Formats: sequence, structure tokens, C-alpha cells
Amino acid sequence: MLFLDYLHQGRAGDHFAEAHLLYLVDSVNEADKELRRLAAPGAAHTISECERELNLLRGELLATHDRQEHKAPGDTRARIDLIRQALLHAESRL
Repeated sequence: MLFLDYLHQGRAGDHFAEAHLLYLVDSVNEADKELRRLAAPGAAHTISECERELNLLRGELLATHDRQEHKAPGDTRARIDLIRQALLHAESRL
């Protein structure tokens, strides 16, 4: 969330913002791979929920990346916070 605030305030240069957003997308991709690798039998529903939330997070990050002005509106922060909460809830069931 701190990075989104930094973007919204216009304090990040274009190259830094782009590189860091792509880094965050790569981190989400790695988390998705790790989730699949460590998936326990019988946890398919929870794994699917985590994958759905990771896809939503990836989409939010890519949407922020695609905005030319690299400004993240408050609703982006709220959506990412909901995704984070859903992932934490799902993680507690694994």
C-alpha cells in the first residue's frame, strides 16, 4: 500500500514506477507458482480461492501500470486491501 500512496502523490519517477510495478507483478506470479507447488490434497477449494485473489491482485497492479500518469485512485487501494484480506483469510485455512 505504501507504494500506491507514493505513486498517487506523484513522487515516483516513471521508470521507477514501471519497474516496481512489474516487480510486484512478478512477485504475485511467484506466489501463485509457490501456492501450486505446495498445494495440499484436499485444499482445492482454498487454493482456487487464493488463485482467484492473486489474479485480481495481478489485474489491479497491471491496471495501475497501464495508466500513463501512474496515479492510483483511492478505490484501487480499497480493492487491493479487500484482496489482501481475502488472501489472509484463505491462508488461515491452509
